[in-house]
Amino acid sequence: MNKRTVKVDMQDLYQAFEFSSDEVEHYLDVETGAILMVMEGFADVEPEDIEFNPRYIEIPAQSSHEGYQEMVDFIDTVRDATMREKLEIAIDGPGAFSRFRNVLSRYPDVQERWDKFKEKRLKARIREWLDMHHITPA
Repeated sequence: MNKRTVKVDMQDLYQAFEFSSDEVEHYLDVETGAILMVMEGFADVEPEDIEFNPRYIEIPAQSSHEGYQEMVDFIDTVRDATMREKLEIAIDGPGAFSRFRNVLSRYPDVQERWDKFKEKRLKARIREWLDMHHITPA
């Protein structure tokens, strides 16, 4: 299948990938490059106009399992044993995501490394998704 070029604002696409969830869905309009948002009570377009229309491709939300694995993978890169232990304790059990963020908030240098790690992973997910849909961003 040939790749199609879509004029898409990559910053908007990054935000859509980052903020898609069970409550908020985002779609790429492959004709205009617009990112559309759909959530209960609000939609850029009617959901029924999107559902079976090949013009719109749903932007996938990251599952909690994938998000958790991302934290585990990051912890594996932390060289300081004490910091690694703090982060491992933080992600043990319910509330792992908020405890992880709370630990990071007290260590700006580790927070910055996490932000860069997460951004790199997000960019890779987006590239993979674009390739899967045979899209080249313009």
